[in-house]
Amino acid sequence: MAAFRSPRVAQALVAWNETRQTPLVERGRIARSMWSRGKGLLGTHLLAQGDGLLIDPCQSIHSFGMQYLFDAIFLTRQGKVVHLISEMKPARMSRHVFSSRSVLELPAGTIRASGTQHGDIVRWKLEPPRPTAV
Repeated sequence: MAAFRSPRVAQALVAWNETRQTPLVERGRIARSMWSRGKGLLGTHLLAQGDGLLIDPCQSIHSFGMQYLFDAIFLTRQGKVVHLISEMKPARMSRHVFSSRSVLELPAGTIRASGTQHGDIVRWKLEPPRPTAV
C-alpha cells in the first residue's frame, strides 16, 4: 500500500535589512537545488515590488537571457552585506564574491529605496503561504 503524501505548499520568503529596519522581500522564494539556482529569474518578465529570490549557495550571478534590470545583495552566512549590484543590466556577469554564501535578487531600485549598504545585516525567514481570496 502506498503511503499518503500531503501536497507540498511553498513557503514565502520574507527578508529585511535589520540594520536599517527596512523591508526587502514580502513574498519571495528560495533557490537551493542545482536546477533552481541555475534557472534563477530566467523566464520571468518582471520582478514586482515585494518579490525576490534568495539563491543559496551562490557567489556570482549572471543576467544572460534577462529582460529587465534587477538589484542583487551578496550576503555572508551571517547575513552581512559584502557586495551590492544596483540595477544589473541584461547580459552581464557579476564578479565572484568569495565571502558570499547567498545572493538576494530584488526589483531594481530596492537597494536605493531601502538604504542598504556594505556591512548591513540582512535577515530572512520562511512563512506559511497566505490564503488567497476567491
